[in-house]
Amino acid sequence: MRVPGPLRKNPDAWFEAYREWRSLDMHIALLIDCDNTNPAAIEGILGDLGEQGTVNIRRAYADWSKRKNWQPKLLPHAIQPIQQFVYRKGKDAVDMCMMIDAMDLLYTERIDCFALVTNDGDFTPLVHKLLSKGKVVIVFGEKTSDLLIQACSIYIHTGRYLNEA
Repeated sequence: MRVPGPLRKNPDAWFEAYREWRSLDMHIALLIDCDNTNPAAIEGILGDLGEQGTVNIRRAYADWSKRKNWQPKLLPHAIQPIQQFVYRKGKDAVDMCMMIDAMDLLYTERIDCFALVTNDGDFTPLVHKLLSKGKVVIVFGEKTSDLLIQACSIYIHTGRYLNEA
């Protein structure tokens, strides 16, 4: 689902318009690429998503031997850590694991909205696929690829949550 121009620039107005359009809460899958995102934004992200529906699935992807900064955020927010070893430097094993899970969820669970926390433009083809299946795709990021920003239903800069802290 693509969002018209003015609503793309105002996340609060978009959430309000979408909420009015839907009579039931959204079922949301939150997928976090912990390799390139800030854990300090998670409370704000979950707060905004919680106002729109139920975040039924909460997963964070990383090689957890290298991402200690995210670990204190997982348990308090019921986020399932998904371990993915990096088999070879320079390869995106964590990203591939997240994409495979997203595709699995697309075809096996009732998900209305995919919320991706990432700055990685390599997720653009995934966003296109999810949109083609009628899903809402919200991307949360900070230094995000322009291609990914243009592809998603709505993009929310995580700086909005970091300034609140």
